[in-house]
Amino acid sequence: MTQRAAAILEEQKNVSLNKFFTSSYLSSDPLLNNNQYENFIIQDYNLRLRIKWLWAWPWNDSARVVVEEEIPKIVAKPKSDDQEVKIPPPWQNGEKVILLQKRAGLWKIDGIIFKAPLKMK
Repeated sequence: MTQRAAAILEEQKNVSLNKFFTSSYLSSDPLLNNNQYENFIIQDYNLRLRIKWLWAWPWNDSARVVVEEEIPKIVAKPKSDDQEVKIPPPWQNGEKVILLQKRAGLWKIDGIIFKAPLKMK
């Protein structure tokens, strides 16, 4: 999830996401394929990820992980001075279900489902 955020926010094209994600997920990920942050130079952000639930039987080829993912603040500036939107959109902070598939003995993310927004503390 950290590598995905870096690929999206920092436009790191050299990140090997295929080590962590299935190719089918990478081709369908809306943030990777339609990056709403591409018109910004991201200067700083802090990703917080907390695993709430994880269970996988050794004989299964799929599993689900429930996480809380949050980027509370994104510091950025527009790439061009004439850009209409001056602040980047907020990250979709919330509880997410991560679908995992075991392929060739390795677990890879095959889906991310937004479950609920984070509750204010």
